[in-house]
Amino acid sequence: MKFTEDKLKLFAAPLSETENQKCLNAIGMIRDSLKMLGFTDDNKSISKLYEDTYAYSLEMRSTYDSRKVKLFIQGSYANNTNVRTQSDVDIAVVQEDVFTTKYRSSAAFPQSDSDYGFHTI
Repeated sequence: MKFTEDKLKLFAAPLSETENQKCLNAIGMIRDSLKMLGFTDDNKSISKLYEDTYAYSLEMRSTYDSRKVKLFIQGSYANNTNVRTQSDVDIAVVQEDVFTTKYRSSAAFPQSDSDYGFHTI
């Protein structure tokens, strides 16, 4: 497929306001869903992960325990390589905390990390 110079310039242009809003809305929808699961953003706003990209991010924490998650845009929108009107918004939700295990006290179930293949550091 051949691309015209005008088409290539269009692809290289920064996000339009509509596309930018699409990214913010996508993170906002994930944020709202996580709030229903007991996470809070502590009234922080969605901000740019890096100043010179469209990779927005937001950190949230659980209101029930010490878990924290980070939401951020990745993929074509974050890298400004999206094809106009044909791209989806990729959102990553990453829990960076280490989990701890708790087992039932029953002989019928394995009761240690090694029984499940978990290795302690």
